[in-house]
Amino acid sequence: MNPAGSTLSPRPRTSDLRVGLAAVVLVALAVAALTRLPVALVALAGAALLVLAARVPPGRVLHRLAHVEGVLLVLLAVLPFTTPGHPLFHLGPLAASAEGLARALLVAAKVNTVALVLLVLLDGAAPERLGRALLGLGAPVRFVRLMELILRHSHTARDSLRRQSEAMRARGFRPASTLHAWRSYGHLFGGALLRAFARAERVEEAMRLRGGHHIPLPLPPLSARALARIVLAALAAAALLALDRLA
Repeated sequence: MNPAGSTLSPRPRTSDLRVGLAAVVLVALAVAALTRLPVALVALAGAALLVLAARVPPGRVLHRLAHVEGVLLVLLAVLPFTTPGHPLFHLGPLAASAEGLARALLVAAKVNTVALVLLVLLDGAAPERLGRALLGLGAPVRFVRLMELILRHSHTARDSLRRQSEAMRARGFRPASTLHAWRSYGHLFGGALLRAFARAERVEEAMRLRGGHHIPLPLPPLSARALARIVLAALAAAALLALDRLA
């Protein structure tokens, strides 16, 4: 076994995944409700300290954050010009407002905070463990099964699209705004959808043959230490909300 495997795919930082799930939900709800940029920056700094304490490799942090920064860059480019307020500068006929920039920074801080907390508490957790932890927290069985299937088979759809795209390029296809190009894209996504339906039928048959209706055994009650960690996360979330409302 490669000793570097733990670096490439770290395990969740908590022994009981229910603790991580509960903490992520509490923190995410509190961060989503923040309305002040300084408080959101405090939350982001706390999440960064959590990453440092967990000793997550910097490369993995940057890789995870790269998935969300693209959307945030769009918000930073659009919100200042679409939100009314005091103008900071003009770009031709468009005026960038201070209120729009502050709102974009607020959204960016909140999204990055939740992403960092997820990275520390849940990154590397297998779908089976996530599903069992959700059941232990009272999530509906159908929701858990759907989540597990999505996590397990999303990479299959990506691989199918990648192979088809490579085959199209090998046949000389080049992206363009032409009728032929749009028809080719339609064939690409239509074929991927049909293959997904066929695979879903095979997966359903395999689950039935293997007793897919079976519900996992319930988890033992939460320990006192686990409950203390959940209470600590709840207090941190409450402190953020109080600081946001009273500041």
